[in-house]
Amino acid sequence: MKKVAIIGGGISGLYIANLLRLNSNYEITIYEKNNSVNLEKGYGIQLSVNSIKLLNKIGFQNINFNENQQTISFWLKVDSFPSNNNWQMVLNKMGGSQFDYSGFQVELDGGGESGVLYRYIDGNDVWNYDKIPFSEIEINKYEHIVFTTDSTTIKGYLNGELIVSSTPKNKVSIGVNSAPLDIGQGSWHNENYLQNFNGLLDDI
Repeated sequence: MKKVAIIGGGISGLYIANLLRLNSNYEITIYEKNNSVNLEKGYGIQLSVNSIKLLNKIGFQNINFNENQQTISFWLKVDSFPSNNNWQMVLNKMGGSQFDYSGFQVELDGGGESGVLYRYIDGNDVWNYDKIPFSEIEINKYEHIVFTTDSTTIKGYLNGELIVSSTPKNKVSIGVNSAPLDIGQGSWHNENYLQNFNGLLDDI
């Protein structure tokens, strides 16, 4: 039996530990200076070309999509907020046809919501949504935003801090569709009316 010490319980440390534990000849100990990981904060990772191949070695390909859970993480730098009753699309995966009411969106809403709005919809035109108000966002500065949802709560994080938490008004799942994921622009059921994001996006 070979003893292996791993310093740090971050993504890399946990990955190599999971990989080595597939071999019964290793006894693995992970050393981490923190006593716990605060899962109430928002976290994001960026996967390179070979990352998925590495994750598949520890069973990543066996993880199933859960229509009741979603986490969206990205950095954005806003040049300007939309004017009244206008909006800017950040991420869009709504159904690609007029009658496909399913999917999710993140947008800068200059209408009644006045914030970075996350919403999802099932296949029957039933919505859930929440927002991070514009008053929390600084112009011309990169901000890290995370939205999470499950069957009980929608949460929005700004730079690791919980800003909004609400109970979904409707008990619905996130509708699955075959539409592409639009980044920085998009429309809802109208390809001739694109809503462009004014700024920069990173690490989506």
